[in-house]
Amino acid sequence: MTDLTIPNAWAFFMLGYMNYLPTYGSVDAALCAFKQTRTAEEKSEVTAFLKLAAQSSDEALKAAYAEYEKLNSMISKDIPYVEPLLGFYVGCWEAWQNCP
Repeated sequence: MTDLTIPNAWAFFMLGYMNYLPTYGSVDAALCAFKQTRTAEEKSEVTAFLKLAAQSSDEALKAAYAEYEKLNSMISKDIPYVEPLLGFYVGCWEAWQNCP
């Protein structure tokens, strides 16, 4: 993945984000639960995305969201927007790596 492109599996996690959080109590626990239900291909896509996102910038992340919205306008409006983006993705990348 050379460009910062949001994979569909990640978009689905973000769509369910508000449900995962109360169910699992933390972003880390929600990510682990989500990771355990993904296919190997989805895990690979999300791993590549989170690794790149954690090394990115808020501007690049905003551009990735804008591009995803253009391609998937029906669902993208329901994705929660978390600020600061980079801090959120650094935390997600760390949690993702620690999940089995």
